[in-house]
Amino acid sequence: MYNRITALARRKDELATLIQQQTGFQPDRHGFRFANRFPDVPVFKLLGVRIPPSAARGLCGGMVYAALDYYSAGAELPPVERLFAEDGTILPETEWLLDFIVRRLVASFNVLDFRNGALNYYRLMRPGFPDACPVDPDPRRAPRSRAWTMVRVEWPLIRAKLDAGQPVPLGLVRAKLAKFAGPRAIVAAYQQDHQVLAYGYDLEGNALTLRVYDPNHPGDGGVGLRLDVADPGQPVPVRLFVGEKEKGEVQCFFHTRYRKASPPAR
Repeated sequence: MYNRITALARRKDELATLIQQQTGFQPDRHGFRFANRFPDVPVFKLLGVRIPPSAARGLCGGMVYAALDYYSAGAELPPVERLFAEDGTILPETEWLLDFIVRRLVASFNVLDFRNGALNYYRLMRPGFPDACPVDPDPRRAPRSRAWTMVRVEWPLIRAKLDAGQPVPLGLVRAKLAKFAGPRAIVAAYQQDHQVLAYGYDLEGNALTLRVYDPNHPGDGGVGLRLDVADPGQPVPVRLFVGEKEKGEVQCFFHTRYRKASPPAR
């Protein structure tokens, strides 16, 4: 009996149809040429004065939103190779782009949006939020878990947008908080989180690969997330990969609420 079941499962996998969906976004054309690695320089502005936090903490959300703004507007991304000089100072000729990216970074946080913004990272990092829990047969009682969030809540929404040709900004939760985590531990966990842009997917049976533009890897079309969407009642490991190399685990992901902005006229 076991051999028969195994053979049937193998046959089912062999017959699984590969579904591929791609929007028009291409990381090597529509993503920034520079990486999300910057010097320890304050980049936020208050009354014209640069204040912390520093660019060294990353501008990934701003880069994702700004790149999507240019793409959505049908505008060519500026051919900027760098935002900072060798000595770490901001280049005057590209300061306008840095300021736009920082503004879009703030927008990507969606601070007042509990389900799709900065507060959602905290919700999904909390130690009391389970990786998985049994699925209740009553659809009115949806479980609260990372697996259910990704497989039953986020993936259908992301798929619908990608099928409609719309790239989708994603928040990647890469850390879990320990019990009784203090402010420093919470800040450190937030700094591990990341933002990318989903622009396509491959789905073979229940094996899902989300193709993403990752500002940490400019121009690289081989970056993505791999997971199995078969059973949200079990933990769902998510692997971030670049080419053939695995770059770590993602605890959970969700789409962020993107609102289009007009790129600066240059």
